[in-house]
Amino acid sequence: MEPHWIYTQQPHRDMRPVSQIPQPPSQTVSFGEFLVGATIVGALIWGVGELFGADESSQRTCGICGREGHDRRTCPYDGERLGFSSTIPKSRRCECCGSSRYGTERHHTRGRSSVADFLDVCFDCHLTCCHGGHFQNLGTKPRKCHVTGNRSLWSN
Repeated sequence: MEPHWIYTQQPHRDMRPVSQIPQPPSQTVSFGEFLVGATIVGALIWGVGELFGADESSQRTCGICGREGHDRRTCPYDGERLGFSSTIPKSRRCECCGSSRYGTERHHTRGRSSVADFLDVCFDCHLTCCHGGHFQNLGTKPRKCHVTGNRSLWSN
């Protein structure tokens, strides 16, 4: 049998007011304020990126010739040697020094696997001016003849 006082006795309730943590008033951010804040954050991120990590040239540099715009796989200086068409007549005059006393040779000015541009030069200019004294050096299109000291004939 159960005691009768279990049902008659009321549980003890604390009647003191409950202390509540004060909540800050809710604020809504307008769309304009959001845009201004996002612009400031974006400018800060861009500024830090420019300051610490932005490289000026985004193109890769070729490991063979050191020029930008292509890589080692497509370098015209290291590809298969292509011959020039024999239908294009050679010049009798060197296009570097202007001499006509020697025979001329075709020089690949854009690398051995590019036939887009060439110069007809004498042997001395081919070695000295176009390859810097050694045929293993990469070929260039000289602006000044190193044999005569004058400006190259093709650039006049």
